[in-house]
Amino acid sequence: MRYRLPPTRTVPKDSTEVTRPGVQAIAYLCHGGRPHAIGYKAKQNRPAFNFLFTSIERRDEYVREWFDVVAREQAAKAARKAEKAAARAVGHGLKAGDVLYASWGYEQTNIDFYQVVDASSPKSVMLREIAANTTTAGGCFTDRGNCLPARDQFTSEAFRSIWNGSSFHAKGRHLSVHNGQPLYWSSYA
Repeated sequence: MRYRLPPTRTVPKDSTEVTRPGVQAIAYLCHGGRPHAIGYKAKQNRPAFNFLFTSIERRDEYVREWFDVVAREQAAKAARKAEKAAARAVGHGLKAGDVLYASWGYEQTNIDFYQVVDASSPKSVMLREIAANTTTAGGCFTDRGNCLPARDQFTSEAFRSIWNGSSFHAKGRHLSVHNGQPLYWSSYA
């Protein structure tokens, strides 16, 4: 396998570098010939845009609008990051005995229930899978119905699930807190 050099930013000759305070982006306004501009976000080596324009005014307007969009994107990303960090700092709020569930399946709806057996850590919980009390829809519909968790009827050993600031996962599936209402299930044939 051949070694490939990492890409580098293209900085045109006879260009003016344009930045905006507080925005991690840079644009190069090219002079000579048709109005031309290249813009890069943050640490990216590939340009976010590389356009020719019909006039210098249109180029300058586009670059201003692009900086506005990048500023909004970066502010939203920072807000999401702060929100997630705050949620992680508060912790998950679960206690021993709470029930989580995963709803999954292709052409059918499977429900897996998990009971919290230890919630002493603010960043993780110990879970055990539990059985489900299922009912069918009745009549000729024996392949669907509702189910509720069967508390303390464990079907697996305890395992740790890490709180990522917004959710837990088990067996690669997102877990939700069960609210006590019956959940719909179905099976294929």
